Amino acid sequence: EEAKTLRELVLDTTVTMKPQLVMNHTTGAKDIFVQDDDFTAYLISNTGKLLWKKEMVEKIIGDVRQVDMLGNGKLQIAFCTESQLHIIDAKGNYFNGFPTQLPNDATSQFSVFDYENDHKYRFFIPSGNKLMVIDKEGKKVTGWEFLGAESEIQQPAEFRRINNKDYIFTVDISGNIYMLDRKGKVRFETGKSINDRSGSEIYFNAGQEIENCSVTYSDSTGKIHRLYFNGRTDSLSLRNLSPNHFFSMIDFNADGKKDILLHEDDKTTIHSWNKELLFEHVFNRMIEIAPMAFLLKD
Repeated sequence: EEAKTLRELVLDTTVTMKPQLVMNHTTGAKDIFVQDDDFTAYLISNTGKLLWKKEMVEKIIGDVRQVDMLGNGKLQIAFCTESQLHIIDAKGNYFNGFPTQLPNDATSQFSVFDYENDHKYRFFIPSGNKLMVIDKEGKKVTGWEFLGAESEIQQPAEFRRINNKDYIFTVDISGNIYMLDRKGKVRFETGKSINDRSGSEIYFNAGQEIENCSVTYSDSTGKIHRLYFNGRTDSLSLRNLSPNHFFSMIDFNADGKKDILLHEDDKTTIHSWNKELLFEHVFNRMIEIAPMAFLLKD
């Protein structure tokens, strides 16, 4: 659609971090969180009002997450910089004990898990080929025994409960897949690795049994693959692309099924798994950053 500016807010300097929507627990609306290129973080209301800003000394790595540290319905914003884990409340104040110094430098997007929905959070933070695990007090979790992946971990780990067993899924940049238990030991040996993967995210798809789980990814030509842990594979060719393309999965038409978003140069397309073209847009210039998808109410 034609761009229509509803509200504008001038920040202190330029912004290259993607804006992120966070829930305002007081109003029920979505506020906007962003960090500028001088590392100042801002929380902006959906009406364009600056709620708070905070100067920082490092760039935020990846996306932010929201947590309810006290279990009272009041949400905080959690994020990582290279050396620290930060948790800030809706008024711009640090949660008690944060920011906390990390035992090693963070290198990629973190995850946060609440295993039993009791607000006893665990923060999983990649550091090279390792995963650091930090508890809600900002302390390193004892008993985590993951020896490390074969190569660097560049996307957030995922927690799934499958057939009453807990699994932590992670994958390294060489395409090796790991299904771990809560202590970091291998719970299921997939025997699978992803060959010729692109630089885009690999998506984990849970099944009723661990053998029916799968991963979906794009290869260096833009071909989409779904690799099941039982050895079955599905593949789909939609567009001929270079290794520099962007691939993601979103439920574009709200039918409960993930659709395939592909972008390269000036063109974005979205297809269903049966190859139906759901959306196509050609820009009037090259777009060299990954598309962002937001679910917004009318």
